[in-house]
Amino acid sequence: MLEALGKLEDQFGKPDALLADNGYFSQDNVNTCVEHGTAPLIALGREAHHLPI
Repeated sequence: MLEALGKLEDQFGKPDALLADNGYFSQDNVNTCVEHGTAPLIALGREAHHLPI
């Protein structure tokens, strides 16, 4: 995705950060963000929600 966005920098500018769900958390994804100068904001895990009362 960062490579695709890089092709559109003239139109939209360079992204400062990448926001992603925990399913995208990996060392490769974090390293790719750093290489592109983009802050990786990727969830590390899930929190329980809608718990019974």
